[in-house]
Amino acid sequence: MPGSTDSWVTISLPDMFKGFLVAEPAVNPFYNDARAKSEMWLQSAMALSPKQAKRVQYCNFTYFVSVLIPHAPKERLKIASDWGNWIFVFDDSKLKGRTPQPAGGTPSNTAFVLIVFDEGELRDDPDTSQRIVHNLLSIMVPEVQRTSEEPVVMAHDSFYQELAQYISPAATTSFGQAALLTDVSLAGVLRRYVEAMKSYSTGCLQHVVDFTADQTPTLLEMLETRRISSGVFPMYPLIEFAYDLNLPDEVFLDPTVQKLSNLGVELVMLMNDILSYPKEESEDCPFSTVAVCRMNGASAQQAFDEIASMVDARFSAWDEAAEALPSWGAEVDAQLHQYIQGIQNIVQANISWR
Repeated sequence: MPGSTDSWVTISLPDMFKGFLVAEPAVNPFYNDARAKSEMWLQSAMALSPKQAKRVQYCNFTYFVSVLIPHAPKERLKIASDWGNWIFVFDDSKLKGRTPQPAGGTPSNTAFVLIVFDEGELRDDPDTSQRIVHNLLSIMVPEVQRTSEEPVVMAHDSFYQELAQYISPAATTSFGQAALLTDVSLAGVLRRYVEAMKSYSTGCLQHVVDFTADQTPTLLEMLETRRISSGVFPMYPLIEFAYDLNLPDEVFLDPTVQKLSNLGVELVMLMNDILSYPKEESEDCPFSTVAVCRMNGASAQQAFDEIASMVDARFSAWDEAAEALPSWGAEVDAQLHQYIQGIQNIVQANISWR
């Protein structure tokens, strides 16, 4: 049983501070200011209780974001931190609340919906999960209709509206209290953010389907689902936003750039699975590569060794891909370097933030 020393197993953890992770991370000088403002924003947007607000403060996702974009201006660091604090609540919170209001209604000040896809109650409630995901996407995808108002969804509306107004203010139109952008008018960074959030939502729902059906996925299946449900891909457009990058679409369609993007996600995912496994095992959370190895018969040490070897393989693949990057000219290459550095910073933030 969790907490019993009779069931403890001693294992050797791999050294993950290697490759581009050996240096100390740079931290944005506006970190403290952004943290205070972003945490205050989320507490107000979702009417968090003091206990709930303290949990968000303990998470301190603004530090993660400050490592991700260490040279971003103050205002953009704060907006990116809003997303980071919001995703923590949406994806991995233990906060509880009341029944959502119908669409168009006004949530009470204490209304707060439990949004827990990985370790909480929604992991075995596909109907509620589907409704909340649809409501989340409705601000970004015109054909998706909102059916109820959850504070956590409305908080994302607030973030998305500010992001949209920064990037493409002329493209916004009224949609309740938020901003709706049509596919035609979406700036590239917004289009990529929307696509990343759609994929993230699909991954979250797939976890719920697997858990409800009591299915044990293969390691490859878990990799595919975790790649999109880890919440890393939506951070990539935030790198573009933070530094006001103007990379052409052809750069993002390049196979080498896509490979580096996928490798960044997989490094975060695999390292996170190693570092978080004791907590997730104590909560019977099956949504990790380590858990899949264990469910398929591996011992604890064998499971960690298998995932560690996958981490090493991806570091090697990263070096090879980085060497093979094509050139688009000095101006684009300089911006792409910032973007690729941002992907590395996400991996760095993931292991430095704990």
